[in-house]
Amino acid sequence: MKRIILITSVLALSLLAVRPSLAQNSNATYERLMSTDGITTVFLSSSMLSESSLQFSGNNGHSASLQGLLQAVQSVYIFSAEDSKNINLMRSIFAPMIKMDSPVYEQLFFIKEDQRTMRLVGKKKRDEIHDLYLLVDAPDEYVAISFIGKFSRRQIEDAVQSADHSSRKGPLRNR
Repeated sequence: MKRIILITSVLALSLLAVRPSLAQNSNATYERLMSTDGITTVFLSSSMLSESSLQFSGNNGHSASLQGLLQAVQSVYIFSAEDSKNINLMRSIFAPMIKMDSPVYEQLFFIKEDQRTMRLVGKKKRDEIHDLYLLVDAPDEYVAISFIGKFSRRQIEDAVQSADHSSRKGPLRNR
């Protein structure tokens, strides 16, 4: 499995070398994902988020402290694929974000459980993070959630600490 992920990552990075990255051309990337058959797309505007009574809590009774983060969110894009072709497409698009030495992106945390990996990645800009990406990669599914907005380090630390406490119950197992 590691060999497949490694090969897929290498191929994805080589393909991305000849086309603009997500950071350089996110609108075009989002349009591409939205227009691809087999990729489910959800968009939530700032007014939908501010007027909504959405609850972000796990079914294990623990709730991540996302309120501080949600106040800074301008919009949310959710992309999901379940077929291998589109899973590989999404992996190739989001691969530059998960490089540990990326000058643009910072991996804030990751949880690996069995064959699933969940990563929270942010686009760095001085002491702020502009846009957060929650990436869930599994053999049979890839989900990318883009939280568009500006976030302070403190907001992110609070959410990550809360998510870390609730993840000890196994959030990826409850699928």
